[in-house]
Amino acid sequence: MLAFQPSSHELNEASLVAGLRQRDDAAFNYFLQTFAPQLQRLARRYVYSDDEADDIVQESFIRAAEHINRFEGRSSLGTWLHRITINAALDYRRRQRPQTNLNELDERMSVGDLGDATLLAELSQYIYAALETLPTRQRMAISLCYLQGMTAQEASRSLGISPDTVYGYLQQAFPSLRRALACYISEV
Repeated sequence: MLAFQPSSHELNEASLVAGLRQRDDAAFNYFLQTFAPQLQRLARRYVYSDDEADDIVQESFIRAAEHINRFEGRSSLGTWLHRITINAALDYRRRQRPQTNLNELDERMSVGDLGDATLLAELSQYIYAALETLPTRQRMAISLCYLQGMTAQEASRSLGISPDTVYGYLQQAFPSLRRALACYISEV
């Protein structure tokens, strides 16, 4: 068996997948180095600390290694791994279910005389709490399109649904978010 050797030229994804399927250490190391930074940023959108994001990325790579034989090449390896990471993040969040109380956040937001940095941190927590109230698909659409800056087309590939469905989830999410953020919005 030949060891995987990434060239200085553009890497052929098929050879990387073949190396991963052969359990080649060099291929796996290249795989980790290539995708870990973007997956860390993606996972960080779903959790509240870098340590939690690291756990999700690690879980994503383990899942990818275990299921590399199921990779069919219908999407890019990066898109496939992106989807695995989203699923790992959602699984992690289901297990960790934060106990954020919107009423408690509302009371903290109405306290006057907060500095700009404190207000921004509080607002961020409030928004994430509001996002938690959304159904999973709506939350994922908002996260991909607005927090990660993807187009509806890119989000649809990542979620395995049509762009129209992504738009539908976004349209369903907005009224719910407006209601969850109404107390803060009325104060501004």
